[in-house]
Amino acid sequence: MSFKKAVLALGLVSGLSSHAFAADVGPLLNAVDETAGAVEDLKGLINSGVVGTVSSETPAGPVFTPGAPSSDCSFCDEGTVEEGNPNLALNILAQAGGSLNDARPYLSDYAQGKGNLNFNFSFGCSFTGDASIDLASADLALGFPGNTNIQWRTKLDSSVNKMKTARTLAGCP
Repeated sequence: MSFKKAVLALGLVSGLSSHAFAADVGPLLNAVDETAGAVEDLKGLINSGVVGTVSSETPAGPVFTPGAPSSDCSFCDEGTVEEGNPNLALNILAQAGGSLNDARPYLSDYAQGKGNLNFNFSFGCSFTGDASIDLASADLALGFPGNTNIQWRTKLDSSVNKMKTARTLAGCP
């Protein structure tokens, strides 16, 4: 835990400048902006047909039922995971974009030393965590690891890695 976060935890924030807080989350705010752009690019790849095929039909790919003895989806906690479903991937990417938009004001207020700093930092971290999970879920919906399209892989993997690094540097759990 950084000194600033320890001071925050103790509620002794009056002596720290807003510049100190901006240094903590500046890279994370940049990653949020870059990832939001990447989400739009990923949606464009799906909509253009470069990755998957958007349709109103049920996908022909396998459906894994969590908890079933033959399930390959050991981490699923509800519903089903349909591989090769670009419509589902688009919906999940929209959720990722929403989470990134939700994170931005909390992280911005934290960076400026505004409001309840613990609250702003916690919610900013939480929403960026949600976006990271959504990116991985969209990848699964398109059939990871079978989906090897280089444009998708490059954009998605780069975004996930940037977000992970920025969250770690900021001290997000």
